[in-house]
Amino acid sequence: MSLQTSGHRIRSKRQIETNFCQAILCNHGVCDPKAIMSTCKCNNGWTGLFCNERCRKKCGSHGKCSLFANMRERREFCKCDNGFSGEYCDKTVDAVNVLSQQESMSFRQISGVVYRQHTENNTVYDDKVCFPGFVCSHGICRKKHNNEGSLTVHCQCDQDWIGTFCHVRCSRKCKNGGRCYKERLDGNEFCICPFNYRGRFCEIRKTDSRAFRIVG
Repeated sequence: MSLQTSGHRIRSKRQIETNFCQAILCNHGVCDPKAIMSTCKCNNGWTGLFCNERCRKKCGSHGKCSLFANMRERREFCKCDNGFSGEYCDKTVDAVNVLSQQESMSFRQISGVVYRQHTENNTVYDDKVCFPGFVCSHGICRKKHNNEGSLTVHCQCDQDWIGTFCHVRCSRKCKNGGRCYKERLDGNEFCICPFNYRGRFCEIRKTDSRAFRIVG
């Protein structure tokens, strides 16, 4: 849709994106005008600004070959799907419980799952990416260093998002600042209410100020 104002034509954002993609040739991919780092989204096995360079690293069925290049270095690497890591995306991200019972409950009220990083990968990223193969789609990565030298990471989900990677929208509508979460074992959704609210949806105001309470 276009608007005419005082002799000037104003184009919609969709028109601008469509016209921009018409000027880009993605040889082995499709144009993605919303992408931050590139305009072409390449098919598996192809890389480069215009998806015209063959990427030969074998990443299996859980990863995609990508290219890192600058003035001094050029190398291929595997960009792993969520839940997988390793050089060839052939290792799964395993769940472990390394916290005490009290700490575990505290973390469970935030995310529900605590994961250990693979020992061969010493890098932990901030924001959404905990490490390759562990990306918080709608949340941020939280990490904790343990006494024995191990490291645990988990996703702290945004409001209304649940799951290991904060990738599932929670259907339960929690009120008054309550947050929706999902049980790991039975899959039931529940609300965690603020100090001064209770009820299945945190809809009842309490007269006393007790701690958080999980309600089904």
